[in-house]
Amino acid sequence: MPLERRPFATCSPSDHWIGGVLQSAPEDFRVEEIPLYPPAGEGEHLFVRIEKTGRTTEEAVQALSTALGVSPGVVGFAGRKDKQSVSVQTLSFPAEVEGRLPAVSVPGVRVLDAARHGRKLGAGHLAGNRFRIVVRGLGEGAAARISPVVARVAVAGVPNYFGPQRFGIRRNNHLVGGALVAGDFREAALEIAGRSTSDEGDARLREARGLADQGEFGEAERAFPSGCVSERRLCRHLARHAEDWGGAIRILPRSTRTFYVNAWQSYVFNRVVEERRGAMTDVRAGDVAVKPSGVAFRVDDAAEVAGRIAAGLVELSGPLPGKRSLIGAGATGEFEWALTRAALGGRDPEPLLRASRLRGERRPLRLAVSGFACELASDHATFEFTLPSGAFATTVLAEFMGPGPAIPRLEEVRFATD
Repeated sequence: MPLERRPFATCSPSDHWIGGVLQSAPEDFRVEEIPLYPPAGEGEHLFVRIEKTGRTTEEAVQALSTALGVSPGVVGFAGRKDKQSVSVQTLSFPAEVEGRLPAVSVPGVRVLDAARHGRKLGAGHLAGNRFRIVVRGLGEGAAARISPVVARVAVAGVPNYFGPQRFGIRRNNHLVGGALVAGDFREAALEIAGRSTSDEGDARLREARGLADQGEFGEAERAFPSGCVSERRLCRHLARHAEDWGGAIRILPRSTRTFYVNAWQSYVFNRVVEERRGAMTDVRAGDVAVKPSGVAFRVDDAAEVAGRIAAGLVELSGPLPGKRSLIGAGATGEFEWALTRAALGGRDPEPLLRASRLRGERRPLRLAVSGFACELASDHATFEFTLPSGAFATTVLAEFMGPGPAIPRLEEVRFATD
């Protein structure tokens, strides 16, 4: 069964949710990084803390690196932040730019402070994020519905879904990633540049993707707007080197290819959460639990592990598939392998994962939310909370605004509860 294109959906107000509009303005979505460690004060790198508004992290990196006269490739950052937000985050530059920094002026980016450190900032070097988010346009009767959810979220946490931003504007990054894992470079290239759909709002993009679908890659390159960098690169290569699908994919930056594959892993994990979200603390032999350190282990004694979950010492987990990702045993293992196979279009995942560079890991099914507070006004609600690195604010807000990420179901894959 082919995967569906859209792994998330939105929801209107109902008897259970408050509805509302998220990120109606950048100022309504404020996020501040919590660093994993402070800069040492000396070294060959400069940690620059910025506040960006209405720019992606990559756009801020490009603008600042141009202004400072360095390549974007030498800039480090711990995590990506949404464009439609006010985000405080740290970037690392070579220390040589320190003298140029005071003169830098970049629209949408404000430099807050800078300090030296001995190493470049790397992906994941982040303890967590603090959020202050305003949801506007609440449904009628939101006040009555919101209180019990606040109490539940503060105590029990939420399903630890990857948020919709992981899947891109077209909600198809997981399809590209699955094709890359399977070695189907033609499918991956066409999913990036083609696959025109009627719900794509921009007529110029529909035209360009339609041309790519027809194999008219030279025309497609000219039709794509300048901002569609990956699409234009793929089409330019395929116009010059017909049918060289692997070569077209390899011209994309490795970080871009990795991001697509990570989206596929995220899709598999989200599907596991969707199947088990009603029983995220119900333990059975063969499940895989994970410690706060990230160490995973298979469950032998379900009662003993249930006690450790209740004490907050471990959590049940789902797989981000890879050659080192521990898979469950028994019914849990059968379910996880079957789901991974379905997410690869029915291909056997074990040889593909062994041959890949995917390390894989386990991720808790449940997400604890700390410092949670909610202030309700007549037409909006303000949420404040802190999440660990790798968690998504949208998964918390989905518990209030709608039914959570609506994961396409692969009907033949079910978690056995008997």
